[in-house]
Amino acid sequence: MIKKLLVVLLVLMANVAMAQKVDQSALVGKWIVKGTGSPVEQLPPDVKQVMDMMRDGFMYAKFEFKADGNFSLEFQESASDMMKELIPVMSNSKWKFDGQTQMLMIGTESDHYNHMRMSVMQQQGKYFFAFNDTPIVLEMEKQ
Repeated sequence: MIKKLLVVLLVLMANVAMAQKVDQSALVGKWIVKGTGSPVEQLPPDVKQVMDMMRDGFMYAKFEFKADGNFSLEFQESASDMMKELIPVMSNSKWKFDGQTQMLMIGTESDHYNHMRMSVMQQQGKYFFAFNDTPIVLEMEKQ
């Protein structure tokens, strides 16, 4: 599964110009993470361990993007304590989407929506959220 997602990540990055544009209204609703991937083989062992924990923690996480701009995030019970520490940080967060850059930004006005930033890609009917600060890509499915 991980190798498959890594291949998908590489193909996505190579074909980002060919990806379909996403508009903000398409993001409104509940989403679940169906797969995670990242090219961790080239990372130092300690960084790889953290990336693996983050990938595992995001698996089956639930994102909700409300039409009024509110955002919520829910992890599986089995997620690590490190991942669960994100929940209070993300509570009362808002989201906005820049259609020109295809950038999804989550946070507050005062922090310039900087809690979490992801590039959104749609290719072959699937949605992918790629974190800007880590080499992790989430395969998302709208509920």
